Amino acid sequence: MLIAAVIVVFQNIFIALILLTVGLVILTSHSGMEIIPTKKTYRPYNSFLFIKSGKAKPYAEVEKIYVNASKTSQRIYTAHTNDSTVFKNIEYDAYIKFSNGTKEYLMTRKDKKKLLSALEELSQALKIPVSDNT
Repeated sequence: MLIAAVIVVFQNIFIALILLTVGLVILTSHSGMEIIPTKKTYRPYNSFLFIKSGKAKPYAEVEKIYVNASKTSQRIYTAHTNDSTVFKNIEYDAYIKFSNGTKEYLMTRKDKKKLLSALEELSQALKIPVSDNT
């Protein structure tokens, strides 16, 4: 998108601006979770152009933070033949469970050590250990 915007800028500025805007929205899109232990609220959000949108929800207590393993596979076809290759990976997903039974997704990493180190700050702030279900 961004490359196309640069190429088109010399021919039609209006189309270039549209392509540039769409490209920036795609590049800056992100989803995540904010947890504020002092206020006992959490907020799942979507972010576009670094602007977060999502409503804060209260919680009574955090029951646990846990990590599950999931197997993923991806089939890739070659450009000139009908052959394909399947790549299989194990990914590690982190979730948080609140006392009312609500479960929310936190993050995914391919490296379990990196996931656990990313969860360490949250674990310390909430004073809840991370359960490893892998």
